Amino acid sequence: MKLYFICACTIVFAVCNITPTKAVSKCTTLSKYSSFQALVSGTCINNAKQWILQNGGLTCKECMYVDSQGRKIIGFNFNLDETDAKAILAHYEADYDKIVNGTPTDLTTPCDCKAVTCLNQNQIEDIFDESIAQAFGNAKRVLPSFESLCCTVQKTVVDIAFVLGNSTFSTYEQFFTWIEYQNWQAASDFLSATKWCQVEDSARCYSDANNLRYQGCPCFGQFPNKCYYAVSSCCQEGQSCCNGKLLNICGDTW
Repeated sequence: MKLYFICACTIVFAVCNITPTKAVSKCTTLSKYSSFQALVSGTCINNAKQWILQNGGLTCKECMYVDSQGRKIIGFNFNLDETDAKAILAHYEADYDKIVNGTPTDLTTPCDCKAVTCLNQNQIEDIFDESIAQAFGNAKRVLPSFESLCCTVQKTVVDIAFVLGNSTFSTYEQFFTWIEYQNWQAASDFLSATKWCQVEDSARCYSDANNLRYQGCPCFGQFPNKCYYAVSSCCQEGQSCCNGKLLNICGDTW
């Protein structure tokens, strides 16, 4: 039976590259807003926002487009197909029905806001902040230990929740188990094997996977003198690793 040793080891900003022309709205750089200063204060939630903007680049588009997965997207990766999307847009006085029932604009084509319904810049920024808050909420909901994790892991998990949306993120149950056990390599391996990494957005996904693998939270507690790396998925030869429990691949404690 295969065993894992579970232990507690171990500003590029998004800009819409849209050439402004008459009757075409421009999605401006987020950093031009005074509220952007809240993103660089150094707290973990603000680091998470920076990472979401930085990691793999983040498209900003004020009109609706269809991404490579067939999802209707607007603003900073806001998924119009999520169940609460209509309520969120209504809260910020945006017409959901006109947006989703309109003609999608190609991702590389500037938005003609006389022909299709667009969000204004304030709506884009407010909905982005709402999406970040939701991603944090979804992460906390599935990970009881979330607030005790180091910021590197928190911001990585939030990025995953932000990009995938709750409907897909909530299916990553084994991933959550590895995070709870602080087995960063196993969590990274799980992520690397997902459809998101393999097919959909490999650059962003692998960036998050590498964050977990190489920058997971440090060890806590007492360390044994020798790391038995042959059975420890989070340690390498010559490293020390943390006390933990042996689990089989089904997650039962031995």
